[in-house]
Amino acid sequence: GDAPILHLIGTPVAHWPGYEVGWDHAAFRRDDYDAFRDRLGRHGIRWSGMDLPELHERRIFLRTPDGALIETVFRGRPAIGANA
Repeated sequence: GDAPILHLIGTPVAHWPGYEVGWDHAAFRRDDYDAFRDRLGRHGIRWSGMDLPELHERRIFLRTPDGALIETVFRGRPAIGANA
């Protein structure tokens, strides 16, 4: 479509000694919030959520085994409530 499905956010070099560049997190756009949340639960993957009703978005954050932050962004849900 007309919206990106991935964004990468860089981080100052000071956070990654020995590297010239680094990244803070990567984010992916998805459209299956409930199914994705349920899958994380089935696999015992810890996550945290953020609801942004003003943007009509819900977000799920999780970490890879080596600590990298992954953000998933879900748009278009008409009724966004607290992390359900």
